[in-house]
Amino acid sequence: MVSLPFSISILFRYGLHVVNPAPSQWVWGGVALENLPQTLGDLIHWRTPVIAIGVLALWRMPVARFTRNVMLIWPALALLLLAYNYLGQWVGARGVMLPQLVPGYHFLLYLIAAGHVFFGLGVVYLLRHLLQWLGRFPLLQRRVEHPWALPVLTGLVVLLLFVAHYRDFRVWHGFTRDRTVAQKRVARADNYAPHHWVREHAGPGAVFLCDDFVGLFCVAPAGGKVVASSAEFMSPYVDYMPRAAAREGLWQALRTGDRERFFALVAELGVTHVLATGEERDWVAQGGVTGLKAVEASEHYTLYTVGET
Repeated sequence: MVSLPFSISILFRYGLHVVNPAPSQWVWGGVALENLPQTLGDLIHWRTPVIAIGVLALWRMPVARFTRNVMLIWPALALLLLAYNYLGQWVGARGVMLPQLVPGYHFLLYLIAAGHVFFGLGVVYLLRHLLQWLGRFPLLQRRVEHPWALPVLTGLVVLLLFVAHYRDFRVWHGFTRDRTVAQKRVARADNYAPHHWVREHAGPGAVFLCDDFVGLFCVAPAGGKVVASSAEFMSPYVDYMPRAAAREGLWQALRTGDRERFFALVAELGVTHVLATGEERDWVAQGGVTGLKAVEASEHYTLYTVGET
């Protein structure tokens, strides 16, 4: 609801007409249709009955009707939309494309989050009934009826679960693989140096000719615009193919030294900068197109401003 005002420009400018379905049609391997048997097999776990008990506990808990409805509608809607995503993949393989709101992994994450909540409810529900059963024994009755009995027992169970799964927690990819990738990126920090220049020097109307990697990791995070990026990260309301063709046309003009075509496309697309890496720098240097001024350079990239035609 908070973000809805930002949709007004999309509604009136594009009419919510999707011409680039790639962002919403993108499929993460974890929710790919061919991996559905494995996904269902992962549900065969001791946590699943506890989650189911948590759902039952919510029905029996003295909570407000609104709260109960929200807690149940949340996973039900996520499950329905995830099923719709699988249906879209199935019919898509047969040549029929169904519109998608967002990539399906979003709904899997919503289900996982709901599962954590219901797991906690299930644990508390089971422990409460365990204390009630232990209260039948005279020697334990006073202890289990103490107000702190349930919180202390719940804390102990949480501690035991943490210890039991600590190794899995330590080898989680966020602390291992992703950390290693981040360290390698720091070692190659020069690859991301354009980010700082764009953020400090480029205005809100700056448009960069660059490749996908630089556009996604340097220009866009710094608030700059690009001629084109990978289709999955482009606006669903802007046709991707003309933008990709225009970017290729700009690089081709730089390669061949076709100054007239280059600046015609520059004027059409509002390009203000060229961010060249690898062989792209050779195209600029050897093509001989005048009107480009190098303003920043390093081992991996050169950044040019585009002058007047």
